[in-house]
Amino acid sequence: MTDSIKQVASGTTAKLLLSDGTERVIMINHGQSDPDRGVISDETPLARAIMGAKAGDSRTYCVLDRHFTVKVLEVQ
Repeated sequence: MTDSIKQVASGTTAKLLLSDGTERVIMINHGQSDPDRGVISDETPLARAIMGAKAGDSRTYCVLDRHFTVKVLEVQ
């Protein structure tokens, strides 16, 4: 990874396009979640799916046998 290409990792903030068409900004945090404040644990299915992703990457994840696709729009 070069400094000019940011990847999703614990401690980063990512702007996402969710399966339902909504955009959401989240922060990935090690072991702690507060969804109302936009913070999700790196142990959640969504976070695990996008770890290592760069802006423009799409990933699929599963929750309760339902599959969702998310696109990473920006990583900070």
